[in-house]
Order: sequence, then structure tokens, then C-alpha cells
Amino acid sequence: VAIGDGRYPFPNIIEAHQETRLELLADDELVFTEHAVWSLDATPGVNHTGNPMHFTFTTLGRTKVHGLSFATADPVTESFEVTVKYVRRELRDLSVTDRRAYFDALGVIYSVGQEAGEKKYGPNYRSAAWLVREHLEGAGSKMCDHWHDDAGFVNHHIGITIQMERSIQAVDPRVCSHYWDYTIDALADYDYSESIIFDEDWFGSSSPRSDK
Repeated sequence: VAIGDGRYPFPNIIEAHQETRLELLADDELVFTEHAVWSLDATPGVNHTGNPMHFTFTTLGRTKVHGLSFATADPVTESFEVTVKYVRRELRDLSVTDRRAYFDALGVIYSVGQEAGEKKYGPNYRSAAWLVREHLEGAGSKMCDHWHDDAGFVNHHIGITIQMERSIQAVDPRVCSHYWDYTIDALADYDYSESIIFDEDWFGSSSPRSDK
């Protein structure tokens, strides 16, 4: 099924930093493993064997995949383009491992200051304090709220989300800015405050005891 019913210009999506399974078929059957050879533009000059073959793409953008098999009298060849992207998911759709990696990366930007974070993780690092300050400086004035009036709402919030995403990816390149779809809870037969999103082993206590 074409992604987005064919509305997007990339029919084959591969998720960055997640293991991808590639299969070479002949008459809808897997060809013999020892006769399958893969070459990827992502790893020029390197051949990969095995069928299916598992590979983790780490470079974003378009790239090509080539498969070749000598298992039949007529060699089976396949060559196609894939687009490697980060995929944002609803938090409850993440595996336990992926959700933990996301929370761990968030934990870093909340606990490591801007200067120390930039030294350790590079120029894309933004601490939580830096992001909160940016939001307050743009939206804290009742006289002139640049962030929540008219078209500024979408532009500013998309922008700061990208900054946060690049920051947590500087900490761990496997993660991205996942989201909470609260309409799931709005339609459920319970008060939204009972959602698993508020469990303490997710984002921590919603009423922490702290004198800071």
C-alpha cells in the first residue's frame, strides 16, 4: 500500500536507526540464502549476503538498494529507491526499549545544562532550561505574545519541537520527538488524568517533592 495513498513522493520508507528486513523473492518465494547478494548505496563497495538480510540505515534521505540472486537459471535482480526518515509515533505505540531510550534522552536534556551539554553532545544540544526560556521569552508577555497569536502558533511550535528533537538526537540518534495523542484518552471510559501517560515510570511524578 502506497504511503499516504500515493500522495507522497517516496513510496518506500525506511526508519532511521531501526533494523530493516530486506527480502529478495523469486516467484513470491525467498531465494536461497547463499546465492543472495546485496549492495547498498549507503555502504558503497561493500556487499552484504543473506536472504533475508537485515540492515540498519543511519543516513537520512534517499538511497538505493540492489539485490542479486543466482539461485535460478535466470538471475533475479531488484533495484529500488528508499527514503530514510525518522518516524514519530504515539508514545503508547513504542516498544518498551524505544520508549525507554526516548525517556533517557529527555532525562539528559533536563539534567545537563546548556554549556556542558554543548561540550559533550555538540552544537545541536538544547537543554530543557534553554527551550523553556525560549518559549517564555516569545510568549510570556500578555501585551505581545508572538507564539500563540494567529499564524505564529504553528510556526513557532514546529520550530521549537525540531530544536528539541535535534537535541535529544544529539544525545541518542535512535530517538525522535514522539507525541501523546490525548484524543485516545478523551474517547476512553476513564478520566484523562488516569492515562498511563501520567504514570511515574514514564515522565516521573506529576507532583514531585522538591525544594528547588
